Amino acid sequence: MSQILQFLGGIFIPYPYIALIPAIIFGLFYFKSKNKTVLAAAVLWLVYAIYEELMLLRILCSGECNIRIDLLAIYPILFVLSAIALYLGIKNFSQK
Repeated sequence: MSQILQFLGGIFIPYPYIALIPAIIFGLFYFKSKNKTVLAAAVLWLVYAIYEELMLLRILCSGECNIRIDLLAIYPILFVLSAIALYLGIKNFSQK
């Protein structure tokens, strides 16, 4: 699990705009499926992208942001919600 968190952190922390990719994908799935879980995933990824950008710009942290305990809660939530939303999105997308 820690390797997954380290991998995700290596991508999203220096390049938070990459989190917009899953937000857009889940947004497209939502417009097709109208599933609230898929919408929640899209919104959560968008909020995470904004949050991470604010962390990168040092607006939400004072400069001592090297230890990111917050990511121990954020990444598992994003992962589980994304997995569920991906399943629902693909399922609904292929049915219609």
